Amino acid sequence: MTTMQRYGVSSAFNLSRLNPVTDRVSPHNGVDLATPTGTPILNTGLGRMTRVSNHP
Repeated sequence: MTTMQRYGVSSAFNLSRLNPVTDRVSPHNGVDLATPTGTPILNTGLGRMTRVSNHP
C-alpha cells in the first residue's frame, strides 16, 4: 500500500484573476500545483498537461 501526499494548488484556474506582477486583470487558464521537486504529476480523464516548469 502506498501513501498519497497532498499538496496545495498555488494558483487556480480563474478567468478574472488579478495578475500579481502586472496588477492587471488577466485570465489564468491553468492550475499551478505547489509540490516538492521530483513529485510525479499525472493527468486525469481527458486533461492535457501542456507545461511542467519551475517558476519563482
